[in-house]
Amino acid sequence: MARSARSLRALYLFRVAFSVVWVTLVFSLASPRASAGSSSVLAGILLVIYPVSDSVATVFDLRVNSAWKVWHYANLARSGPGRMIMWVGISRGGLGRRPRPGGRACASAGG
Repeated sequence: MARSARSLRALYLFRVAFSVVWVTLVFSLASPRASAGSSSVLAGILLVIYPVSDSVATVFDLRVNSAWKVWHYANLARSGPGRMIMWVGISRGGLGRRPRPGGRACASAGG
């Protein structure tokens, strides 16, 4: 029992630290000083990494703590489609593009 408690404590501390770093990076990308090209790539990576890390942590949590299985499976069901939607949007070049008035995306305001 003590080992699982230590494992869960380490898992939750890691998740909190990861979330803080993730939020810090997202806010730094949203600042006006961030360059557009590298920001788009890093933002895409961040948008995919968070649901993946959440799924991995949830699977680990399921192995150690079986008390909340229903909620863990609900979290996995939510993270999976979110991860896929982000991946499809990024792979189609949707990140960093603004839609034109006619509905098509353009790479810049003048294009």
